[in-house]
Amino acid sequence: MVGKMNKNKTVKYKIIKHSENVYLSECRREDNLRNIANSILTSISIVLAVFMELVYKLLENLPDYKPMIVSISFILCLILLISLFCAILTNWPYKKSEPNSGRNLLDFVNNNLKTYVDGDGFLDQRITDLDDMSLSLFRINNIKAKFLVCSCSLLICFIVLTIIFSFVILYAVK
Repeated sequence: MVGKMNKNKTVKYKIIKHSENVYLSECRREDNLRNIANSILTSISIVLAVFMELVYKLLENLPDYKPMIVSISFILCLILLISLFCAILTNWPYKKSEPNSGRNLLDFVNNNLKTYVDGDGFLDQRITDLDDMSLSLFRINNIKAKFLVCSCSLLICFIVLTIIFSFVILYAVK
């Protein structure tokens, strides 16, 4: 019987180690998503500054095309602002599942003393806490990844449309 209990605890310790690895992996994924979002935010800032300078020069040098330049610029800026919003949402501090506090765990143990006499209950609680935290972070990271894809896609769309817009203006001037 003692051998079976030790085997059971060994298995639970291995499950805890696995759960910790899964959680740490999701933490690294969250950091990577945050770093990519910060890079996109920087890119958007630079692109917006360059774009505004381009629009200013176009309006200054081509006053006959002002309505077309303003309307297309407005649409392009709207695309860029939505991209910015999505990148900001990637860095948003979403609520995550957290492990039980010491007080909550103590109350739970006192209410369920039979389960915690041999220590298995603590191992089970640790596994449950880690799984809850990992699953919560996994779901949040998936949401952040979708916002990041949306932001990147809109930024690329903005750049492509700006290039097309530039060629249209060059063609119209000739």
